[in-house]
Amino acid sequence: MPKSKEKYRLKLRQNLSAYATSQTRASMTLGGRLTVLRLQATVAGLTDVDLADITAEETARSDRRLARITALHPVGPVVHVEDIQS
Repeated sequence: MPKSKEKYRLKLRQNLSAYATSQTRASMTLGGRLTVLRLQATVAGLTDVDLADITAEETARSDRRLARITALHPVGPVVHVEDIQS
């Protein structure tokens, strides 16, 4: 447990850095997979309208899932020690 403001800052920086690295890797993986998927969809004969419809539906589903995660694990500053202990 950090015992000073600077140690807290260091721990927070480390945790946020790990999160940013994870998000960057996930984004790169998703981008690569979507590129391959788009090529496969084109070969399969899907139209741009088909792809737009499917993308809108699946993006909405993903957004709902991410919103639930955010609600369960809100990220924000801890103002009082009691907030951690409760």
